[in-house]
Amino acid sequence: MGSLHRHSLKRSVRQRRGSGHRVLVKSSTPIPKNWQSFLCVDQNKTELYHYLSQRISPAGKELFSMQDTSVMLSHECSTRGNRYQAVLHALHCAQSGHRKVLIISVDTDVVVLAIAKFNLSLEELWVAYGTRKHYRLIPAHAIADSLGEEKARALPFFHAFSGCDTSSSFSSIGKKMAWDTWGVFPDTTHTFAELSQVAASVSDEQISQLERFVILLYD
Repeated sequence: MGSLHRHSLKRSVRQRRGSGHRVLVKSSTPIPKNWQSFLCVDQNKTELYHYLSQRISPAGKELFSMQDTSVMLSHECSTRGNRYQAVLHALHCAQSGHRKVLIISVDTDVVVLAIAKFNLSLEELWVAYGTRKHYRLIPAHAIADSLGEEKARALPFFHAFSGCDTSSSFSSIGKKMAWDTWGVFPDTTHTFAELSQVAASVSDEQISQLERFVILLYD
């Protein structure tokens, strides 16, 4: 996994943006004046996440955050062996009796997964997405309800197939074009939903559906 991460598309993009300055993150460290330079260094971000996970403890609320391979609950570390993602945090919250959960992320993948996996015995699942003027609260539960269960479950494969952080998009085809094509070819929804479950193999029928979808993209 470490090798895969080192060669990820995200890392390549950061490298093209330039290099930053290494900063030791601790309580006496001044707030960076140039966040872009600060965030260009992976170790800066890692130390910042660790620092915040240990220091932030909102009154009357439980805060789940990542620290290496463990989940932090406020100041207490949960000894879990696997790397948990945001949606798994939400699942843990649901299992603990919470009914309304807010996920904070600037990652589109998290928004897609939140919508696709909303059925976690939650009443509401919100995603605080973006920063500054692009910041907004996304009601994943309302979007999942409007899409319907199967189309919501189909989102992860559609997102990956049409281009995401770790897979290339089709030439000259953006998300809107792919989404509109899906709208006029709803028969592919079932295939997208099946492949979103990480199937062990892809059937000839599914391949045929995907080929037809790609043809319609360029029609």
